[in-house]
Amino acid sequence: MPKLGPNFYTSTWERIKDRLDPEHPDDTWEIAIAGIEGRFRERFEKPADAIQDLDKKDSSLYAEGRGFSIVAIDCLLLEALHGYEQGKRTKDSKKTGKAFEKLLTSKTEFFGDVFKEGTRARTFGSAVRNGILHDGETRDGWLVRQGKPNGQVVTAQGEWQVLNRDAFHTAVKKCLADYFARLRSADDPKHVELRRAFKDRVDVLCKESEPPTTASTR
Repeated sequence: MPKLGPNFYTSTWERIKDRLDPEHPDDTWEIAIAGIEGRFRERFEKPADAIQDLDKKDSSLYAEGRGFSIVAIDCLLLEALHGYEQGKRTKDSKKTGKAFEKLLTSKTEFFGDVFKEGTRARTFGSAVRNGILHDGETRDGWLVRQGKPNGQVVTAQGEWQVLNRDAFHTAVKKCLADYFARLRSADDPKHVELRRAFKDRVDVLCKESEPPTTASTR
């Protein structure tokens, strides 16, 4: 059976999903949440951390370091996280830019206000996310540089927009931790909808991971 996360399989999800009441997060919910949290940490966060640690030990690199690899992983993480918050994945590539614009401008507690300035949020999806993932490049005056993890995420250098990949990675990790904390919380009615969206998204993940012949018989 396909593995969704550490010790968490599609068979596990099928066994517990009907017992998951979004209004009452319990021990069964913790199985599902911990399983998908492990998926994010093992497949996205830890690999990016490892690349970042490698840069710290290697003084022979230029200022960019291995920034493209880290930013690529972080963009994948953010897009996946957005899907869990919405309860569906991004099916239309044209909507990716809008998804990133919404993410970056709404999560100011992690990214600050820098993406609300000018066209930064609007251009990030095409110039950084799409540029790196599709062609291994940034566009439209965007640069990726190493920086301090607690520094500003984006700074302007003349007409150039410089992404501090270490600060960006720190912000992405905080977004991830916050999401799973909200999933586990029973204190806010908004979290009920968040758990409902989570449940819908994992259902889609399981169905779409099946071979076409199996899925077509459902």
